[in-house]
Amino acid sequence: LNFGNVSLGDSLILNLKLKNYSDNVLTISRISITGANANQFRLNDSFVNINLPMADSLLVPVTFKPLQTSSLPYHAQLLISTNLEPKTLPLIGTVVTPNIFTLPDQLTFDPVAVSEIDSRLIKIFNTGTDTLYIDSLRFSDPSFSAILPETALAPYSENYLPLTVFFSPDTIGAIADTLRIFCLLYTSPSP
Repeated sequence: LNFGNVSLGDSLILNLKLKNYSDNVLTISRISITGANANQFRLNDSFVNINLPMADSLLVPVTFKPLQTSSLPYHAQLLISTNLEPKTLPLIGTVVTPNIFTLPDQLTFDPVAVSEIDSRLIKIFNTGTDTLYIDSLRFSDPSFSAILPETALAPYSENYLPLTVFFSPDTIGAIADTLRIFCLLYTSPSP
C-alpha cells in the first residue's frame, strides 16, 4: 500500500480488501504491522482469529500518520497470518513539511528620525515539500512591525510571500530586533 505524501500531523486511511479465493475457509489468525517504521502506521481495528468463508472478503483499513519528519519515505510491512500461508504487503508513506527561506536574511535600516517610518521587503520562499502556512509574525521591540498580505505558499513554487517590515523608532540610538516567523506544521482535523 502506497500512501503517497502526507503532511506531518495529518493522516490518510487506505483500505485493503482481502478476498478468499480458495475452496476452504480462510482463517486469519492475526494481522499486524511490523518493521522499523511500524509506529508511523496503524490498523484501525483488531484482526485476530477471523474466519473468512469461500468467496467472502474482509476490508482492512490501514492508517498512515507520520509522527515526525523524515527526508526518506517510511517503510513497514503488513503481516497477514493465515491457515494457508502468511502474506506480507509493503507499506510506504512519505511525510511532507514546509521550509521557510528568506531573502535577505538580515535587514539594515538607514537612520530614521523618531516617529518617522522606513520599510524594507523580505521575500519568503517555501523550499519544503508541503504548503507553508504563516501563522504569526513577532518582534520584541515595538519599533518594528510587519505586513504580510498572504499567508500560504505552495511547495516548490517560484513565487514568494512579500513581507514588508516597518521601522519607526520611538527613541534615539541603535535598535536591533529579531523577526520570528511562526508557521503551522499542520492543521487539526475537523471534527
